[in-house]
Amino acid sequence: EDDVPMASAGTAEGPGGPSSQHATGRKPSERVWRRCYRPTRCYLRVQLVLESKAALPTTQFFEAAVSESMQGAYGICGSAKCPWQCLSFDEAGGGVGILRVHPQALTQFRFALTLVTRCAGRRCRIDVLAVAPSLAALACSRMTDDRVDLAGVGCGAAAPTSGGDG
Repeated sequence: EDDVPMASAGTAEGPGGPSSQHATGRKPSERVWRRCYRPTRCYLRVQLVLESKAALPTTQFFEAAVSESMQGAYGICGSAKCPWQCLSFDEAGGGVGILRVHPQALTQFRFALTLVTRCAGRRCRIDVLAVAPSLAALACSRMTDDRVDLAGVGCGAAAPTSGGDG
């Protein structure tokens, strides 16, 4: 958290001339402070979706696919300016992983994730399910299974249908 001065106090002039207090009732020598929360990292919940219904690749293949995508988008030097870390990847479950990145590099990192098309030699894509400034906020965020990809095919539970009989 940073303490940032909002404004320095001075004399305020109104219709009646100079006054010794601001409109808020504070003395001129007081400063108004506000607290800014600037996260030092962001967390992403992502899901690796494979084209075929085969076993999911290992964490090492997943990390290699993301690194290759970063280097393809920004080059070796550019990708080094966007440090990230894979905190977890569920190889046995649905291919959901948690990634950590600096907030200043979040947009570049998300762009690179959209460029992932292959992982362990198989066609795939990476869906970003949630983004949060802390692991606690990421754990509290709701996961939706009603996501729809660009082709219009549901990639989670069946989409809700209208309640009519036909």
